[in-house]
Amino acid sequence: ERARFLKTIGGELEPMGGAVIRGEGAVVGYFSQDLAQELPTEVTALTHVLDVARKIDRSVTNETARGVLGALGITGPAAVDRTIGSLSGGEKARVALAAFVLRPVNVLLLDEASNHLDGTAIEALCTGLRGWEGAVVAITHNSAFAAALNPTVVARVENGELSTHMHIPGVPLVVGDFCVSTNERVDAMEMQMKKEAEEERRAKEAIAKEVRNAPKVIDKIERAMTVIETEIAQLDEKLLAAGADVAKCAELQALKDAKEQKSLLYMTEWERLDALCAAHEAEHGSGVS
Repeated sequence: ERARFLKTIGGELEPMGGAVIRGEGAVVGYFSQDLAQELPTEVTALTHVLDVARKIDRSVTNETARGVLGALGITGPAAVDRTIGSLSGGEKARVALAAFVLRPVNVLLLDEASNHLDGTAIEALCTGLRGWEGAVVAITHNSAFAAALNPTVVARVENGELSTHMHIPGVPLVVGDFCVSTNERVDAMEMQMKKEAEEERRAKEAIAKEVRNAPKVIDKIERAMTVIETEIAQLDEKLLAAGADVAKCAELQALKDAKEQKSLLYMTEWERLDALCAAHEAEHGSGVS
């Protein structure tokens, strides 16, 4: 019921009755968790957020995009190094939300926007929304999010009916402001959040482990590349010596091409590890956690 109501306001669904009348100049943006499923998987969070924002506003800077991602808990490697496909479900939802809030709209429709956010990220999002000059219509089962949003109107959709009342900003919300969710729904939401938190913890542990092992791996790569460079130089000498022997030259060139391809793969991995370590140090300092 609640999701249908919001989608109808946002133009995602036709009204079952009556009409939706928008004010002049209203630009509506509709956010739902489904947006996380539509993200490109082969680019980083920062690249995607910038691509989305700059299609509408070319002046959006890297710093602005990183600031929004950081406020929602996407920092360091998760923002600039790892592809979206490697992020957890909760991290993907945050990336989708970051891209959404950078769009120039003046009416935000938020469908369970807080599902994948921790307390710090919720407060950061609500702080930004409270200082925003547009209108916000939010559906949430998270009382902390609702309270932090500090709404001016509270609406309940229950048994097919909508009831609203004015709310004085700064006055705490009460239990009666919320519909009663079933225990099963609450338990399912809590289990999903715990699962996503565990996925994020494991992903961060994997990155930390890779950073710890990076110096040894980089050293091995550099030694291997030195050997390959020597072998390539030797092949160049043999190519010169082969002269007009076409068959011999073709054989030697094939060997050289294979060595150069292997060297390129080593260099790509070296650059990836170097960038990973730099991003981790920028987020956590020189110590490895």
